[in-house]
Formats: sequence, C-alpha cells, structure tokens
Amino acid sequence: MLGKFNGGDDLADVLKKLIQSNSKNTKHKIFGKAYRFQLDSTNNRALSGYVYSGDYGAESEIYDTDADAVSYNKKKTDADLHPLYFYIATNDKERSGIICFEQFGLSGIKSIFEATIGQQFAIKYPEYRIHIRSLTIADALPEYLNNGLVEELIVEKHEIPADVADKVSGKKNVTQGTFSYSIRPSSPAFFNKPGLLAYAKGEAGAADDFDIYNQGFDVIKTKIRVGETTKTFDLSKPDVLAMSVDITNHVKFGDNGHPTTDSLRTEFEAVAKELAKRGNIKL
Repeated sequence: MLGKFNGGDDLADVLKKLIQSNSKNTKHKIFGKAYRFQLDSTNNRALSGYVYSGDYGAESEIYDTDADAVSYNKKKTDADLHPLYFYIATNDKERSGIICFEQFGLSGIKSIFEATIGQQFAIKYPEYRIHIRSLTIADALPEYLNNGLVEELIVEKHEIPADVADKVSGKKNVTQGTFSYSIRPSSPAFFNKPGLLAYAKGEAGAADDFDIYNQGFDVIKTKIRVGETTKTFDLSKPDVLAMSVDITNHVKFGDNGHPTTDSLRTEFEAVAKELAKRGNIKL
C-alpha cells in the first residue's frame, strides 16, 4: 500500500521531500535540459506545483514582437525555463495513484519527472520503482460506455476500394487515398456496447458481433457522449493513445500569459478525480 509501501514510509511524504530537494536550477546532461521543481501546495495527500524546464545546447534569437527587433541572442548554455503544472494524488490504502502533467504544445514534463524524481526514488529505495503508466483509451472506454451514449461509429480504409472507385471515377482498381463513412442512428440504443468494448480489447469472437469488423477497415472510431462531454475513441488502437484533457477554455490566464495557479489546481483536481474513476483508483 502507498501509505506504507516499504513497511513504514508513506509515498506521499517521500515524493514531497524529493520534490523539495529539487528546488534549485539544475542541468540534466542526458536530456539537454535545465529544470527545477516548485512545490505549490499539499492538501489531503495531494501534491501540486510546477516543473520549470527548458532545452539548452543551441543558439537562437529572442525576437520582441512589439519592438519588431531581436531583443536577445540566446547562447548555447541558455535555457528558457517554461513552467508546467503537475498534480499528484494518492490514497495510503491503494497501490496506485494519479499524476497529471500539464502540456503546452509539444512540451511536456513526464520524461524529466521520471528521469529526476523517479531515478532519485530508485536510488533511495533500490527494491522499489515508481512506474508512471499512461491512462489509455482502453482504460477509459468501459466507463464511457457504461455511462454514455454512443452517437456515431466512423470507419476508415487507407485505400479507396475498387467498387467505390468505379462508381465515382470509372476506375475499377483499388486507388490510393482514404475511404471513410459514418453511422449516426437516431436512436442512441442502436449500437451493441458489449461488442464495441470486446472489439477494442481484441477479444476473440468480437468480430462476429458486427459484420462491419470483417470488412478490413484500418480505423474504427466511435463518438460517445457523457452529459455535455463528447469523446472520440479510436477502437483500433486502444492501448496506444494516452488520455488527454484540454482545459484551455476552463482556466484563467494571468498577465504573464500563463494559466493562474488557482485555476490550474481546480481543474487538475477535477481531472484527477475523473481519471481515477475511469481507472478504478480510489483517492
């Protein structure tokens, strides 16, 4: 259990101390990044804060868009430390917890977290490891299917079938391109939910539930609505794509152009609770 994972130490307390010990700017040579951690708050075992990180190793120009001029020439040793938020929630009686990382564009902090906090934990406790596993579509799909409405099924083929090509162009050969169509019934009870879940899990015999699965489609997606939220799931690759939540329209932005800490904390708490529910993790 996380509360006494080695018979005595609480994981939440250990992580808190490790995060606090990384509060100074540090260079990580393998990743070519500089970083530091800033613990924001601790509340009911939840830890939240920022990882300031940025790449170094190449010169570049910093351009002032208002002045229409280069304001600074970045050196190879300079790193632009961008703040990205994290939120960790654990239950002392559980074996798993939830950790959420903010991502801005292509920039994220999961790798630097694993390379620093994860590695330092392994050194301190050689018999234990922190495994950060992405919550995948396969993890979330059962929750959505049980509580939501399947609104649409979308199938795609990475080529245009010969019969379709013949009808639209007169060419009777398979043609390069993308062929897709969607099924949107008027009744939300139209689709076989167990069949959709079985197909996503790759269970034997799942194709028998829907003849459409035997048609050689490369991609099969479904749109499921729960309340006011609609999610699109790629049933073809349920274990590949990690779940992500766009909170851009729900946070408040400060004068510095970054989301405010209070609004991030509120949204991350809500996201963590929702992800824990989907992953069957008690917080």
